[in-house]
Amino acid sequence: MAYLIRDAREADIGELAGIFNSYAGGWATFFDEPLSVEAFQAMHQEAQGYPSLVAEGQGRLAGYALLRPFHFSPLMRRAAMTSYFLRQDERGRGLGTRLLEALQQAAAARGVDNLIAPVISHNAESLAFHERRGFTPCGRVDPAGRKFGRDFGVVFLQKKIGDSSG
Repeated sequence: MAYLIRDAREADIGELAGIFNSYAGGWATFFDEPLSVEAFQAMHQEAQGYPSLVAEGQGRLAGYALLRPFHFSPLMRRAAMTSYFLRQDERGRGLGTRLLEALQQAAAARGVDNLIAPVISHNAESLAFHERRGFTPCGRVDPAGRKFGRDFGVVFLQKKIGDSSG
């Protein structure tokens, strides 16, 4: 299937929240229940000024990818946190990789050298996805939270995408 990868628009928020919320019952998000559209929009606002992309195909959104600040200090603009989610029925077709590649290009154009992916320690699929695409573990907080009655850690994975020589 052909997908158009484009900048996210305000009108996309409801559909993006639906994609995100389809993962609330597993280890892919830091939430254990669906977010309201308003709560998702507030979370999405953290990405203002950073790339926020969607993949569109067959008249619907198939997934999204965005960056948000790694830290609120403007001195830390060379690093950014990643977030990307696909519709459940769009997984396994290479779309996540395409969105990540587009996000990397947009990040580099913005002067971001380092992508940081925070992943719940129980999410083996996401850890493997990132490692196959050149991310390396760079830190861990354990335990960081509790979900479904179990403690979980957060593994931070980093991918250097630009010239980090300074």
